[in-house]
Amino acid sequence: MDSKCTGAKCEHCPLREADFVPPEENRGAHVAVVGNFPQEYEVKESRPFMGPAGNEFTRYLDSEGLSRGQVHWTTAVLCAPPEGDMDRFLAVIKKENKKITRENKRRKEQGLELKPFIPSPIDCCAERLKLELAPFTNIIACGTKAAKAVIHKSATIMALRGAPTEIEKHGRMIKVMPTFHPGFMSANRRWQHVWRQDIHRAAKWFRGELHWDPPEVAYHPTPDQLRTFLNTPNIPYWTYD
Repeated sequence: MDSKCTGAKCEHCPLREADFVPPEENRGAHVAVVGNFPQEYEVKESRPFMGPAGNEFTRYLDSEGLSRGQVHWTTAVLCAPPEGDMDRFLAVIKKENKKITRENKRRKEQGLELKPFIPSPIDCCAERLKLELAPFTNIIACGTKAAKAVIHKSATIMALRGAPTEIEKHGRMIKVMPTFHPGFMSANRRWQHVWRQDIHRAAKWFRGELHWDPPEVAYHPTPDQLRTFLNTPNIPYWTYD
């Protein structure tokens, strides 16, 4: 079959027959917003970031000086998974690939041709997303799968969100703000103020009004490093999780 979008490996993708939602391209867009994958409202409208959650996101971006027409809208995967549950779908693929591994072991012993593994839809869309985002130096990545697809870090959005992240691509620095997906906000309103702060910070950063110095992180500090850190002057309180 032909690719639904330039660079996508649709012929190999397990979602090749699924509902497809194309990116929304706007002439003159200088910011790209990347979501995880299409949901029910997006499929119905054949546009990304639609429905109550998407509309709320659009309104808030507009209040920060970014109208919908100034943004390129897309998703890490352009086709909708069964029942809108990508995690379950990926778990099924993982289970099937384990079966293929066992079968290929038997085939190898018998000198037979090995069966190919089932690729992830995220991998099948990776080159397409890379080509699509190439013109942009300002990106908002909404959700874990979007953040991983853009930043290539194996962390959850809870760990990444709110931290302005610069990555080098094509010989230039790309500004990426990871944050929650609008759909997450619909089900978790207590995080709304945090999400709005992330969007506000992104807008300021993209306009050059935010000067961000990445913190130094010690993931496995020595006892001496921890002792020095906990005895930092003028810091009366500490939190941990």
